[in-house]
Amino acid sequence: FYSIVGYSGTDNPYLQASIILDNFSRPFNGRCHYNNFPICIDHKNMTELEKSRFEELKKTYQFIDTAVISIGGSLNMDYPYLEEFLYFKKNLDTSEALSIPHGNLLGHVFYDKHEKLVLPERYSMTSMPLEILEEVKNVICIANGERKVDALISAAKQGYIKSLITDEPTAKAISMKLDNSI
Repeated sequence: FYSIVGYSGTDNPYLQASIILDNFSRPFNGRCHYNNFPICIDHKNMTELEKSRFEELKKTYQFIDTAVISIGGSLNMDYPYLEEFLYFKKNLDTSEALSIPHGNLLGHVFYDKHEKLVLPERYSMTSMPLEILEEVKNVICIANGERKVDALISAAKQGYIKSLITDEPTAKAISMKLDNSI
């Protein structure tokens, strides 16, 4: 079992990927491999050992056959890892980038038509890249809430999620949104 996303946030430690991974793998007597990097990382601040481990982790993403994920709706400037974006003064107006319809998948800010927020070269998202997630055979998304509807529809249309587990109100909101777009 591999964690395909790093850590972020401060409000609920039980929702961190490592805790979820432990709880999920326990019934299978599985062995866990963690992603202990923050979601967004500056390569300049990494040690050689961290760079080596990060490269190893990126290679494992190629062999994942099933991913269990969630999705976030539109972000705002208060989101826990966006403080890293404040360092991206060069060619990135975060407020403009977040004002365009988007979603948050594994920490990546994504838009329609396979576009995503591009970070300056020295920064990386440590989670599985969306291009690789798209190739994973089984991607199960567990999400609910009206604020996530547009992101769920966009992610499904782009092939990032293959199966959705949600509640009835969210399913109805998705269905209504799709019916109105025809």
